[in-house]
Amino acid sequence: MTDDNQLYNLSRRKLLAGLGTVGLASAGAGLGTSAFFSDRESFTNNSLRAGELDLLVDWQQTYDGPAESAVYGSAGRPYVNAYPDSDGDGVQDDVPQSFVVWAKRNGYDLNTAAGQSAAVAAFKDAFFADLGAGNDWEAPLVALDDVKPGDTGEVTLSLHFFDNPAYIRMLGDLTGEAENGLTEPEAEVDSTPDTGELGESVDVLVWNDDGDNVYEPRNGQDVDVVVLFDTSCSMEWADSSAGCNANENTPAPNKFPQAQAGAKALFEELLAEPDVSGLGLPADMIPDANVRVGLVEYGNDTGVKVPLGDDLDALRNEVDAMSPGNSTLLPTALEEAIDMLEGSDADEKCVVVIGDGQPHDTGNNEPGSGSPVNPLSGVTYDDWGATYSVQLTEYLEDVVGANVLTVHYEVEPEVSLATGIDTAYAQGTAPNYDIVDGEIQTIELFEIMASPVSGDPLDINRLSFAADRDRLVCVLHRIAHLCAGEVPLFYGSLDGALEALDDGLLLVGNPRVAADPESDAPVRECLEWSCTYYVGFEWAVDPAVGNEIQSDSLEFSLGFEAEQCRHNDAPFESEDAEPAGQEVTQTAD
Repeated sequence: MTDDNQLYNLSRRKLLAGLGTVGLASAGAGLGTSAFFSDRESFTNNSLRAGELDLLVDWQQTYDGPAESAVYGSAGRPYVNAYPDSDGDGVQDDVPQSFVVWAKRNGYDLNTAAGQSAAVAAFKDAFFADLGAGNDWEAPLVALDDVKPGDTGEVTLSLHFFDNPAYIRMLGDLTGEAENGLTEPEAEVDSTPDTGELGESVDVLVWNDDGDNVYEPRNGQDVDVVVLFDTSCSMEWADSSAGCNANENTPAPNKFPQAQAGAKALFEELLAEPDVSGLGLPADMIPDANVRVGLVEYGNDTGVKVPLGDDLDALRNEVDAMSPGNSTLLPTALEEAIDMLEGSDADEKCVVVIGDGQPHDTGNNEPGSGSPVNPLSGVTYDDWGATYSVQLTEYLEDVVGANVLTVHYEVEPEVSLATGIDTAYAQGTAPNYDIVDGEIQTIELFEIMASPVSGDPLDINRLSFAADRDRLVCVLHRIAHLCAGEVPLFYGSLDGALEALDDGLLLVGNPRVAADPESDAPVRECLEWSCTYYVGFEWAVDPAVGNEIQSDSLEFSLGFEAEQCRHNDAPFESEDAEPAGQEVTQTAD
């Protein structure tokens, strides 16, 4: 991305005008003569610096074409290419879920401007691509020269922008389509020798993905979600590992209200009923899950606050009525979640844990007479309930059949748990997880408690998310898609998709709410920076098209454009800019 394409850096003219205003204010304060008492106070070295808005991408592309083809990476079919891909096998490297956790674990001081700048630069360079000539990726994203009826492909693009919130739109453009003459079998069925048919013969689906390259609408499924919400005293103090008092800690008056706002946004997205009737989707692709949500408080007044159901107002009102206090009674809350879900026959079950610190449940730190699990032989239970929490989440996964998703909210990566947790047992529940020096940090506990992304216990990629106050809503919306289903943005022919993308397709942070005409929740068009937003683009050549597309070729571009949110009530209504995009070529032989 070249400097002249970066939006909203102040021009030199504007910068000098701003500095001039500061200078005039200082000069005006010095009028007077030495005959009178006088004093002068000056603010020196005033400066203005233009902010930045830098949009970067990473991706994973797959192709279900010929079994053996040079287009695949060394991992073989279906992997074509990815970014980042350090070994060139076509499979994407692991990309950290959280910039903040990555930066702190790698020694960057985010409390200083220099430390934050260095961390952002290193993070960008390690994981994300600038597109175009002279940048990280110059080649076409898709370059397939032998597509056949029945072939399919997919690319999920992850969007990242830094330094400022932004509006994002997806763009596309048909740059070339050719018949390339008629083969003998093609001539028998194709009466348009000058017009290619590939664009109208390729079906396309574009959707808000959750990051796994698969469209999952939860079509017709029953989904039960239990949310565990932390109201312990640390939720109103800056340091979750310190005491809840002014001698040991710093008040954080916005911390708990923003957690409440995040929880309500999660409820709204889970219970939204997307209306996608205008897309012409097949019946089995409609996102129409039957979702029930329950709420369990743990901390100030631990217990079930809202049983499983679809009463959005009850969920909102209960969260609004909560206040922080008391200890972090997480094991008790997990037992409540088990009681709520164990008798459920839902197709999908989720337990979402939102909290800012380790368990502190000294009265329920190990299995007792009413526990759903039995004491483990050879396992030492710590006084705080951390080991017991791990055991309960394992029970939720293995016996209840639920996915456990954890959100560590405002947790410092270097904060360790209180001593006594059974590290060997924790390691056993996540066999490939690296517990350094036999000591578990709070974030590591949340990661171990969470379900593996792939469902394979050996997978160290867990359904665990880190969030600070500004990014909690973003993280919780992604969790809503994982549990309640994803929402399509377009369905139709490739020609139709490119026509729609030519005008730009605005992305939103809560697409389930945006697609629900009855929702009374706000649509999040302005997206938070340093969050991750996923867009899936799947194509398939109609198996019934036959010889009509022989030798046809098609070229098009895909891209994304970011525009600042501040002072911008009408995004993308100014003069159109070129998207940060990539050319795509397809040829049917």
